[in-house]
Amino acid sequence: MASDFAEPTNPDADRVDRITLDESLQVLLLVVLESLTPEARVAFILHDVFGVSFHRIAEVVGRSRDDTRELARSARTQIQLRTKHELSPERRRSIVLTLLAGCAAHDETEVQSTLHPEVTVLVDDGGTMPDNPSPVRGVERAARLLMRLFAGAPAMTVSEQSVNGHAGLVFRQSHRVIGVLSVNIKADKIVDAWIVLNPDKLHHWNRD
Repeated sequence: MASDFAEPTNPDADRVDRITLDESLQVLLLVVLESLTPEARVAFILHDVFGVSFHRIAEVVGRSRDDTRELARSARTQIQLRTKHELSPERRRSIVLTLLAGCAAHDETEVQSTLHPEVTVLVDDGGTMPDNPSPVRGVERAARLLMRLFAGAPAMTVSEQSVNGHAGLVFRQSHRVIGVLSVNIKADKIVDAWIVLNPDKLHHWNRD
């Protein structure tokens, strides 16, 4: 059965109101979506990801066409603002390595030094951690969560490695990847951190 949203759309309609969701934005997108209202989340995903017209989205969320356009634009602006300041690969790697050193030494002050005041940490555990507090916001709570995760599994090693095309961290146990961490950096500080512990999303890291 065809989807209700599978209508042909005008390729020129709302073209300027679309964002390119390349790999470098995928992790950040998940973090930002957590902070949006349900209506803004629906408007943004249906329009920017699936290309649904604002007229159809308005019917779904019970708002006017102009309102849904503004909801999607607001979400888009948040994403663009959080990716505005690009750092060199070397600087990004330096910040990630400082985070790694601080967590390994259980040095909360050093960990906090890498975090932006507006930091958000999102943990995707696939339901394996019933007490998962994610998302966590704020420097102190984020630092404590990161240190706790680093100390979580016995005989675990953590190394700096490319994740989603940028410097990140990879967690291994007996040579098997059990988690990956990727970050978004703003003003030389980590403003978004996404940690994947969900085994279903780590298959490609463990291909023989």
